[in-house]
Amino acid sequence: MKHLPAKRWAWIALAGLWLAACAPAGPTAPPLPEEEARHTVYVVSNGWHGALVLERALVAGRIPEAADVEGPWLELGWGDREYYPSPDPGIGAALSAVMVPTPAVMHLAGLEGPPQSVYPALETVAVPVGETGLDRLVEGLDAAFDRGGAERAAPSGPGLYGASFFYPAHGSFHLFHTCNTWIAERLAAARPELSADGIVTADALMARVRELAGAEVVAP
Repeated sequence: MKHLPAKRWAWIALAGLWLAACAPAGPTAPPLPEEEARHTVYVVSNGWHGALVLERALVAGRIPEAADVEGPWLELGWGDREYYPSPDPGIGAALSAVMVPTPAVMHLAGLEGPPQSVYPALETVAVPVGETGLDRLVEGLDAAFDRGGAERAAPSGPGLYGASFFYPAHGSFHLFHTCNTWIAERLAAARPELSADGIVTADALMARVRELAGAEVVAP
């Protein structure tokens, strides 16, 4: 996760702006029972793209591809197969990504510390989850990798920074189902009171996440 030039994300942001403006507000979240708040996952936004970050120990070997990267923390994101990995996508790639359903990829990176220390300038929200919620979240993240029947997916290319990689992923990316929609859907498995309806942009995602009981903005 990092800051990116405006041309990198403006097309997706503009294409989804009208959807974000009329997105329904999330429901008022009931308090998370104290005994359920055993773990913390993080939602990070660079202004256009969201990602999930959690401690490697919480994955407990359930995502085989995690062995490809180093560090006690894992960052996972999802996006368009052509646009997401490109260091300098053109207008054509951006329009294709949002207007036509396209195959997706997973981005997996290893981090040396929690996201608020690695990305101090980016918005980061800590979300408490229970044991059952964590299991559902990790199950969804694991299922997102398209392994083609193999035990472990092979990287489809290098990641965006450091020791990170892209992998084939299930699902299609388009205007009504963006990287931020996908993050909301995964997080809703851990916190069912979160609704992914209407979430297209990063702003909509982070606003919805901040409404969750027990959520805490830890950066910037």
